[in-house]
Amino acid sequence: MLTMNKKMSHALHSINRDIKVLPPELSTLIEQGFCIRDGCILLAALADQGTNVTLHDFPDKTGYECFINSFHVEDYVKNDYLSYAYLFVEVLLNAWVTLNKNDRATAIVSSDESGTVVKLHVSREGESWLADNLEGYEEAILMVDSAS
Repeated sequence: MLTMNKKMSHALHSINRDIKVLPPELSTLIEQGFCIRDGCILLAALADQGTNVTLHDFPDKTGYECFINSFHVEDYVKNDYLSYAYLFVEVLLNAWVTLNKNDRATAIVSSDESGTVVKLHVSREGESWLADNLEGYEEAILMVDSAS
């Protein structure tokens, strides 16, 4: 399932569709694979970045995963942030499906004047990172799951 608010719909009309390959700075986040910590599935490249938070610091596993599996695209590329975020999510979810047939993953992209952020979590009954009404967000929001 792919859902987005109107702001994201408008923003996606202007992205650079010629970008077909992730730069090494982003592809390495996927190539390093996933790891499991406290029953949560984390991007290995982001799991050990020196944070001291644990699952117990969050109300649920989704919150923990979204905290760890989160990065600012502009920290990895110099331009076309939303274009690269969109491509990253596509490649990431393809890798997820190849490695994990049992769990559904949800990727979230948020974008505004301060930057573009990508998050990933396992889809769990009764847990959600985003509110049901995506139009209520000030930033552009895209949510796509691995079943799409």
